[in-house]
Amino acid sequence: MITDAIIPYEDIDEEIIDLCRAFNDIDGIETVESCCGHGKETCKIWFIVRDIKTLSRLCFHCFNHEDFWKIQVDLGDPHRDWNELHFCLISKRICKQSDFDKLADRINQRKKDMLYSDDEWKSFRYFEIQENAIKELSEKENYSTVYVC
Repeated sequence: MITDAIIPYEDIDEEIIDLCRAFNDIDGIETVESCCGHGKETCKIWFIVRDIKTLSRLCFHCFNHEDFWKIQVDLGDPHRDWNELHFCLISKRICKQSDFDKLADRINQRKKDMLYSDDEWKSFRYFEIQENAIKELSEKENYSTVYVC
């Protein structure tokens, strides 16, 4: 875990506190903003990734063949004072509490699987390609959204 959440948990929508905690408990990920959607919009959780391998492992173990959630690169918001590359977890439809709980449980159950050594991960060529593509896109200012998984 990088730090505790930037925003105190008591200020986060109650429906997604456990999901934000699950993200923050992953070494190298820190949530910075979230909204449960309040039954009217899709859920969104913005987060920072300190090591792209962490994101690759998260996608592989928790979002592989997932059709309810997506993660996108958020390269900049002119209304925010963010100096880092951010990612956003977005639901593809309005969420129920069980949707948040299911994903939080999946992340918590698979955290140990994300702790492979670098040598073990070298066999996953896909992630090296993905890491290079994200780095290239992050250097281009004309892209605002790139879907990761």
